[in-house]
Amino acid sequence: MLVSWDPPDKNGDAIRGYELQVISGGQTVRTLTPGAQANSQAVTVPTSESAYTYRIRAYNKAGWGEWSAPSAPRRGVIAPGAPTSLTVTAELDRALDISYRQGSRNGAKESEVTYQYRLNGGNWNTLSGTRIGGLTNGQNYRIEVRAVATVDGVTYAGAVSNSATGNPYGAPRQPAVDAIGGATQVELRWNASGSPNGRDIKVVQISIDGGGWENVGISGSRTVGNGYNQGHSIRVRAQDAAGQWTPENSASASSGPPPAPRAWVSRGTAGYWPGQCTDGTCAKFVVNTQNFPAGTYQVWCNSNAPTAGPRFAGGSSWYIPANGAVELGCFHGAGGRGYEVWVTIGGTDYERRPW
Repeated sequence: MLVSWDPPDKNGDAIRGYELQVISGGQTVRTLTPGAQANSQAVTVPTSESAYTYRIRAYNKAGWGEWSAPSAPRRGVIAPGAPTSLTVTAELDRALDISYRQGSRNGAKESEVTYQYRLNGGNWNTLSGTRIGGLTNGQNYRIEVRAVATVDGVTYAGAVSNSATGNPYGAPRQPAVDAIGGATQVELRWNASGSPNGRDIKVVQISIDGGGWENVGISGSRTVGNGYNQGHSIRVRAQDAAGQWTPENSASASSGPPPAPRAWVSRGTAGYWPGQCTDGTCAKFVVNTQNFPAGTYQVWCNSNAPTAGPRFAGGSSWYIPANGAVELGCFHGAGGRGYEVWVTIGGTDYERRPW
């Protein structure tokens, strides 16, 4: 500390010297003897949470003068010592826990010291407790800590600790999964590329239709099924390098329904039936089918012609193929006049077509 004073009135004789007392806790801890021409004195004192005060007196040939009034109290404070043994104790989700040993406060009271940290050599930030949050999972961080003392309005930034490194991570995210139904198959898809949360994904497993788990790539698809109206499902899970499993995700879909059966009439064998069909457009009904449930049915021949409807085969039994054609015994004329014909098979009317 630099102690300074104004010389007193010499009172008829030159000042021959001074006596400067260093007082702490009400006790004189040191006495210095500045020279006669001095008006300041540098004083080295131990750091202390207690304040120091000073008083001085001068002497000449008449003896010692009175002691001055005490100086204003001043604390013996320097910058705090560096924290030591800084380590990362836990790598958490977007956070790191640290521990360290406090350095010397060097005269500051505990209530006057705060701590700061910086990441990767960046700006200093206030450290509250021992957890540093707001971090990015999977990123490497180099951490340093220092103490900062604020005493009598003066701030002393302390020396920097050793550095410690950490890399935060959290629970891996659930993989994406999808199921898409086709005509006779189902496509099952998975994708765990978005699952890492600070640690790499090492294992991806799927289970199809409730079967056992099997290891697969980070993403992919599997096509299953071989028929209409088949339901299929997939479950997926992933494990990261820290051994953490994601929650399972699942999806399911069904293949499509069978196509609707079709049956329509076309012209078959032309004929001339005296007294029944003689206009030159007469022909037998041919039933054409597609995706039809094959079997023997009662078949009716229909027409919207008002007076020249189909003849014969009304309600007769015929074998109807699944995909093919069969000529019936009924026939029809009046072709080219805009009339429509159709068949009723097993009680169901099917497509109307122009005759």
